[in-house]
Amino acid sequence: MSATFQRELTPACVWESLAGGTIGDELLEWPPDVFALTDVILTRSEAHRFALSPPPGSSWPPDGMSDWAGAVADAGRRWSAWVEDSSGTIPDLIAAEWDILQESAHLPLERLTDASDWRACIALLTLHAIADEACAPVRSRTDAGPFSQLFSQRAIAEYACPRAASHPQNDKEEVSGCPYSTARGAG
Repeated sequence: MSATFQRELTPACVWESLAGGTIGDELLEWPPDVFALTDVILTRSEAHRFALSPPPGSSWPPDGMSDWAGAVADAGRRWSAWVEDSSGTIPDLIAAEWDILQESAHLPLERLTDASDWRACIALLTLHAIADEACAPVRSRTDAGPFSQLFSQRAIAEYACPRAASHPQNDKEEVSGCPYSTARGAG
């Protein structure tokens, strides 16, 4: 009996294949990059559906966060301010959710698809919502403040994840050339 290795897609593999980079802390420097990352992983895993229909025994918004929407909006505003003047620290909610995302980045994508890693699903959905809030100055130029101008100019000057944006329709089977997690199986 010989051992074979079954290759499984992971969030890190999908991201590397599409964007050409890793899920590293440098992504936190630009909220549109985190938005693109979470969007790609949520789309590939189909975990976005759990915001409307959480798995049995779970709830949305997540337990333990009485004002999830308020916390997300606040973290997004504070993240935007941090991007402009990164002398402080990134908001705690972002740091906590980011740590969970990074811990799960090399686990099979299937754990998000079936919500068996519910905590990672929460982290992805929360980071996605926070990044959306942080990107508000790009979507709306009604705020004439310096951050809005800086953010809008930077967004125009550089595309968030241009490689990912140029290949959004890749099927799961087409993702290749990246490190996969390996699961030992009988052959």
